Amino acid sequence: MARPRFLFEYKPFDINERSAGPVCWRLLGANNRELGRGPGQFSDLEGCQAAVRDLVARIAGATPGITSDSGHTGAWSWRLDLGGRAVAVSCRTYLRHRECTYSLAHFIGAVPEAVVATALSAGGRR
Repeated sequence: MARPRFLFEYKPFDINERSAGPVCWRLLGANNRELGRGPGQFSDLEGCQAAVRDLVARIAGATPGITSDSGHTGAWSWRLDLGGRAVAVSCRTYLRHRECTYSLAHFIGAVPEAVVATALSAGGRR
């Protein structure tokens, strides 16, 4: 059975170049759907991997938060904080609070069992 996995991606500086730009991470479920992502970008793969290892090691102490946008959509999103700093965010918004809560719980449950990739891939959408 497939396991969730952390995927590391870079954004090319130029669409015609293959040189690596900023690195980011995403957590994919066993079905390849994105469960969550890092809140920012890193200058290199090693820094990004270190942030993921820290998240995995300290996931039990992370503080979850769920918010609704103040606009007219009322969409919900989640984030996880460690030491008052965001370490993971939802990859999309949700129409219902319960869907957002479920997504957050699914992300938290997947983190400890996820495989951490060792390679860097070219970024897709982000």
